[in-house]
Amino acid sequence: MAWNVYLAGEIHSDWRERISAGAEQAGLDVTFTSPVTDHGASDDVGVAILGDESDGFWKDHKGAGVNAVRIIDVIRNHMESVVTGRRTARAVLPDMANDVQRLLPSA
Repeated sequence: MAWNVYLAGEIHSDWRERISAGAEQAGLDVTFTSPVTDHGASDDVGVAILGDESDGFWKDHKGAGVNAVRIIDVIRNHMESVVTGRRTARAVLPDMANDVQRLLPSA
C-alpha cells in the first residue's frame, strides 16, 4: 500500500529530510509533501501579491494567508463537484490529491 504523508511543522531544521531518508532506507512506499520550506519564498509570496509590509509579523501573516488560500481553493472546488452531484467522491479524491500536491514542494 502506498502512503502520501504531509509533513507539516517548523522549517528551520532538516527533520523532513531525515524522515524521508529513513523511509527510503526502510523500503517504505511513501510520498512526502510539505508546505513551502524556502522561508524567504514562503514569506515573500504575500507581499509580492498584496503589497509591501513594514512589520515582519504582518509580512509573514500575508504569506501564510496566500499559501493557505491556494490549497483551500483547490479543495473547495473539488468538494463542490461532489456536493452538487457532478462527480462521485471516489472520482474526485485522486484528482484533488494530485492538484493539492502540485501546490506543495516535495520534502
